[in-house]
Amino acid sequence: MNANELDARLRAAGVDRATYRIEGVAADGGLIEGGWILGPAGNGGWSLRTWERGQEWPDEEFANEDEACRWFYNLIVNKKRST
Repeated sequence: MNANELDARLRAAGVDRATYRIEGVAADGGLIEGGWILGPAGNGGWSLRTWERGQEWPDEEFANEDEACRWFYNLIVNKKRST
């Protein structure tokens, strides 16, 4: 899965775009406190960060885009289902 596919799947699942940002994919607005940011990392892999107090905080590292997108999709869709 790539970043554009991830965004389309999250939108289809009804996930609010204010809760996440995928770098390289257009965003519709601001990111809420505690929202997630997914994007390329400096080491050639991908990373997941949390937006808190106006800063990005590292959470997870992934070897590639596909791994990151699949992991993030499962995280956010399962979280949505449990609320």
